[in-house]
Amino acid sequence: GLEKVGQFLSFWPEVPLDVRAELVKLQGNVEPSHFEEVKETIRKEFAGTPFLEELMANLEHYHGQGRALLGTGTIGETYRSAITVNGQRQEVVIIVIPPSIEEKFNRALRTLGKVAELLDLYGDRLPGASQASRLITSFRNMVNAEFNLVREAENANAIRRNFSAGIDTPE
Repeated sequence: GLEKVGQFLSFWPEVPLDVRAELVKLQGNVEPSHFEEVKETIRKEFAGTPFLEELMANLEHYHGQGRALLGTGTIGETYRSAITVNGQRQEVVIIVIPPSIEEKFNRALRTLGKVAELLDLYGDRLPGASQASRLITSFRNMVNAEFNLVREAENANAIRRNFSAGIDTPE
């Protein structure tokens, strides 16, 4: 969770430039989750779909070649697989939020919520408390939005519709 706080602060205008330059380094330095947890998460999310077994077999195949993991972030991880659609093999991208990551962030967000409540309660006696409370609220809103993968897919679809020339987005 702290990596995400650092990433968030790297864009916050009130943070000094030299500090932001150091925080930017957190953006590409995230270890992937255990592959077994990723597979279990995918199995649960796609349970009952007609393509689950094919999706998992191709994920395993790509993993065996070292090509399954496309990227890791502080919240989600992106994996490659393939399924058959209308008789054609189609590569797919799967964004996974492993439960261990989700729980870690939920704990951090609960703690930040308590800190924000205290800042609001004693804000008149603490210099900078309202600014810190605003930062916490913005961070919590951003993280909650990143956990909404349906919204993320809708945004990708909107980009594909509105900016189709020169931009390749997965369906």
